[in-house]
Amino acid sequence: MNQPSLKQPKALPVLFFFELWERYGFYTVQALLVLYLVNIFHFTDKHAYAVYSGFSALMYASPVIGGYLADKFLGFRKAIVIGALLYILGFLIILINVRYAFYFSLAVLIAATGYFKANVSSLLGVYYKKDDPRRDSGFTIFYLGINIGSLVAPIVSSWLAINYGYLIGFSASAAGMVLGLIVFLARKKTLGNHGYAPHYYEAQHKKPPTSHQGIMFGGTFILIVFMSLLIDHDNIVNYALAIFSALTLLYILYHAVKFKSYHVRLRLFALLILIAVSVIFWTYYIQQYTTLVLFSSRNVDLTVFGYRIPASIEVAFTAFFVVALAPAFAKLWIKIEDKRWNPSDPMKFALSLIIMSLSFFIINFGIHYSSNAHMALIWLGISSLIRAIGELLISPIGLSVVTNLSPKKLVGMMMGVWFLSVSAAQAIGGKVADLAAVPQSVHDKFVSLHIYDHAFWIYGLESLGFGIVVLLCVPFINRMINTKK
Repeated sequence: MNQPSLKQPKALPVLFFFELWERYGFYTVQALLVLYLVNIFHFTDKHAYAVYSGFSALMYASPVIGGYLADKFLGFRKAIVIGALLYILGFLIILINVRYAFYFSLAVLIAATGYFKANVSSLLGVYYKKDDPRRDSGFTIFYLGINIGSLVAPIVSSWLAINYGYLIGFSASAAGMVLGLIVFLARKKTLGNHGYAPHYYEAQHKKPPTSHQGIMFGGTFILIVFMSLLIDHDNIVNYALAIFSALTLLYILYHAVKFKSYHVRLRLFALLILIAVSVIFWTYYIQQYTTLVLFSSRNVDLTVFGYRIPASIEVAFTAFFVVALAPAFAKLWIKIEDKRWNPSDPMKFALSLIIMSLSFFIINFGIHYSSNAHMALIWLGISSLIRAIGELLISPIGLSVVTNLSPKKLVGMMMGVWFLSVSAAQAIGGKVADLAAVPQSVHDKFVSLHIYDHAFWIYGLESLGFGIVVLLCVPFINRMINTKK
């Protein structure tokens, strides 16, 4: 009996390259946004944080709508091209350097993310058959592109902004998306005929009415205008997202009940469970952007060869390790799949939470060997390495799982729900971070060190507890996934 080919689809490098530039643009905005608001528009810190929060929340929620539109009316290929064009337009509008034009450009970038982000991942999934042994490896390679963008963007865009101004820093992102779009369109033959037709009409062998697309594009413009007014009100955004998330879940459950196949329903419910697990993981993961950055600035010795590095370098550590380890993990999944040692996807999710707990415990260990209330930088590096391993067990695998377990006509929308889980984690993670809040009246480094030590210990125990619960549920989730048709 012939073994199936383990060679990755030829479309993978094309989508890898395109996604890299999309992520470069995304993390350029993440790196420059607050600085731009404070230094160019002279916002207060609080006002700048509010705009950042509203923008980020809407950005992570938009792929749900973009995925739905691709499933129903556009197809993945057309949605991706529209998203790329909107990205380019958004980055160019920023150059106008007028306050409302800036808000409008951010709203355009949110719409661009909606059309692009979920659908490029969903398109990659089309090139694999259900339960394809190459799938996890392929998405791990694809995830490498995401993290190259997240690693390079803050470094390059910050350097451009410092030396040539913010406008050049942003415009480089537009140039990158143009390059990615050119390659995507030029490699049309490599991509084949996949992703053109929306699944909804493909199943009925029909073409979607063009009138629907006109309504959709008009609705997109109206939504962009609405979001440009909403971005400056983060509290309203949070309430709106809570309602939106509840309605999205009800819509999915409605469709799940309608599926005649018991097998399809169970796989969809299993996917919803795994997405819920991912919310827990991201809740603790995003502490690196809040509690760990402040901990680094206050209680970590950041001196390297006589030079003090910025506290924000802590974020770059994790991205660096993901880039370094992703190729090895991609090979690992193929190698152990061939020997049938590959753990199931639910098992990988459980392990990611347990490994996340270790990333906090290693900091606790380092704190107890700290000198003069300052922990050695090496412990922060080891913690980031462990966190990167946990990330590689859940994030690229999650993209793979969504394309594998979703019913065909809901793939795009379910990929959007996967990204919506990050938005939910950000809201929860902000509350979790309160445990590590150091009162403004505290100036003693030993007191702040004790507060962080206690918080990280609690984070570690909670993540470990959740990991054990998920581990115990793995056989149940596996049965849901593997139930025969």
